[in-house]
Amino acid sequence: LDVVKNLSREEADIFRKMARGAIGSAVPVDEDGHPQFITYSKRLLMHEAGLLITDKTTRVYEAEPTENGEKVIPVVFEKSDYVICTTGEKMELRCCVLTTVGRQIASVISNGQTLDEIIGIAKFLGEQFKGRRFSVHKIDHSRNDGLFWQIEPEWAPDFMKIQPK
Repeated sequence: LDVVKNLSREEADIFRKMARGAIGSAVPVDEDGHPQFITYSKRLLMHEAGLLITDKTTRVYEAEPTENGEKVIPVVFEKSDYVICTTGEKMELRCCVLTTVGRQIASVISNGQTLDEIIGIAKFLGEQFKGRRFSVHKIDHSRNDGLFWQIEPEWAPDFMKIQPK
């Protein structure tokens, strides 16, 4: 609560904007360490506020087999009806990580990213991973044996179909 109490209105607005691009506790960054929705200097401000660990790290996303045997890497968001998909064996995402307090605040202020925000993240990932195709799909349902999404993408840079698991 001390961190929240000490946040200025500007810092709170910056954090809210930055959290729109978070994938769980990871905030994707480009090769220079710049997050998608905020500047590098604002990233440092979030670190000073105790909301972000600025050390660059990576998150590894592993492929899952689909019904037709294709390898798909799903990027799943908390509280969202959408998933970003790409093909391949694995994906190493450059990112910064939200602190425990940052994760707690993000979970309270967010009802989940909108379709437009998820599409923005997919485009950002496409810029970071040249040659890799990303698409955004609506989640149909999830069960113990996996996540199931619609084959027709809600967004893709060009038409593509990725089968659900």
